[in-house]
Amino acid sequence: MESLYLLFGTGAAAGVVSLIGQIIMRKMDKKHGVHQGVCVILYDRIKCLGKRYISEGCITSEELNDLMKMHTIFKKELSGNGFLDALIDQVKKLPIVETKGTAKDKCNNCDAAK
Repeated sequence: MESLYLLFGTGAAAGVVSLIGQIIMRKMDKKHGVHQGVCVILYDRIKCLGKRYISEGCITSEELNDLMKMHTIFKKELSGNGFLDALIDQVKKLPIVETKGTAKDKCNNCDAAK
């Protein structure tokens, strides 16, 4: 009789462990998907802004600082690839200006750089 309890008890414990494992795996998959989505969005934003600044021919120190922070987060925190390094190098070579007038109004319009 004790072996019967042991058998059912072990089976129930294995079922609970299996269920917990499945829940953990689903959460990890969701986090992985969110991670990939953030990487894609940040990659696109850095590329868009970098192209815009290059097309404008100048950048403010605030814009450069923001872009560098995004690039650092993309590479170090999100383990992004180095595909944006050449673009960032070009942006770093741009003259830094105090203000760009109405160019800041285009900040959210990425189509202006394409």
